[in-house]
Amino acid sequence: MGDLNDRLNLDNFDENSVAQTRRRKMQEFRKKMDTDSFVPLEDELRTDGYDLSAFDSSFGSDAVVPSNEEITSYSDEGVKERIAKNSKKEQKKQQKQERKQRLQKGKKNRIFFRVTWITAVVIVGLFLGQVFLVGMNDLLAINRKDETAVTVSVPQNVSIGQIADILYDNGLINSKGWFEFYTNSTSAAGLFKQGKFELTRNMDYESIINHLQTKANRTDTVKIMFPEGMSVLEIAASLKENGVIPDTKDFLNLCNSHEFDEDFTFLKELKNNDKRYYLLEGYLYPDTYDFYVNESPEDIIYKFLDNFETKIFYTKMNIGKNLKGKTIAEYAADSDYSLDQIVNLASIIQDEALDTNDMYKISSVLHNRLEYGDNHDIYTLSCDSTSFYPYLSAKNVPKDIASTFKSRYDTYQIQGLPPGAIDSPGLEAIKAALAPTDTDYFYFCHSQGDDPQAYYAVTWGGHQDNLAEAGLLD
Repeated sequence: MGDLNDRLNLDNFDENSVAQTRRRKMQEFRKKMDTDSFVPLEDELRTDGYDLSAFDSSFGSDAVVPSNEEITSYSDEGVKERIAKNSKKEQKKQQKQERKQRLQKGKKNRIFFRVTWITAVVIVGLFLGQVFLVGMNDLLAINRKDETAVTVSVPQNVSIGQIADILYDNGLINSKGWFEFYTNSTSAAGLFKQGKFELTRNMDYESIINHLQTKANRTDTVKIMFPEGMSVLEIAASLKENGVIPDTKDFLNLCNSHEFDEDFTFLKELKNNDKRYYLLEGYLYPDTYDFYVNESPEDIIYKFLDNFETKIFYTKMNIGKNLKGKTIAEYAADSDYSLDQIVNLASIIQDEALDTNDMYKISSVLHNRLEYGDNHDIYTLSCDSTSFYPYLSAKNVPKDIASTFKSRYDTYQIQGLPPGAIDSPGLEAIKAALAPTDTDYFYFCHSQGDDPQAYYAVTWGGHQDNLAEAGLLD
């Protein structure tokens, strides 16, 4: 208070002089504001040596203090601009602070996200790794040590899902999903064969797939022996009886088609096609074959034709004394007959003969009739085996056509050879057709009973005697 009292000289204090002093300070304050040198009033007073706390307390309640309106009245446009600038600074400062807070929060969120993402990746990786490990073990059959054999049945047109179910149900795989994935990835779908297969439980995927896609591995095979002289109708019936085909319709239709002409040139050379009952008659080579249950008719016929081609075109053989070291096709090419005519002739010999020796003599009779029959007023072959073809006998002709049926192959009614073969001749009958015994016979017959005998004659009279001796005349 000492300094302030000395300056104000309170003993001689005058209220008017104080008010004047205050107004002077406010004017100075306003000038400073105009010159951008804003200094708060309190600081200004303090720089002049006033102790405002003491100053204020030294006055009573009667002290004169300027009102808010008076103070406000000193605030001109410059002050307002500075207040606005200060407000913008505060806003920028606040925005900066908020941005900083957001960055800090975002950083924390990114850390949390990364930790969560890494955790998820690890978990998924572990899961996928486990799945992959299980799948690879199953694919490679690492944990399948059981060598037990299992027979599975694969249906026709099987899907990958069905295959997977069959293998899983029989304990041959542990994961249907992995098997389907692997099979589709290796483009193995659609190549599985139908039938029964024997697999072992320790086989890996690749072995299983290869095994099921190889027809030779099927176990549902049927072995059938087709004897010489069977016709197309008899062969079809045998295939059905043995479960190779469900019915004969498709097989017989193919036997009367040109489906196989492009693969076998000898079929292209056939003539009289419109008069034949079955185009492939005579070319289904008689032999013993292994077939699969429900095998396709096309595959069955290919087996017959392949065998015929091998035996006739690629197998060299000796026939009699003069024909040596050639194939049947080559012998036929050197003869006066086509291969189809040789097969045709052989089919009749096959059906008429009692044994191999009889084949060559009957061949002699047929050749003599074909080549010299006109000289003896013999114009037909007159063989019973051709009368009811394609049926074996009169009793086999369907009832609805039995009364009117006349075979186009009946050699009692037609001259020369029939339009085609009447059965599938064997190799000996074909040989006999190529190399008949040299005789003058024009007739033959056979006795009936358990021990039939063959009779041959040059003339009609001799033939009548033979018929009587054989017990064939009424």
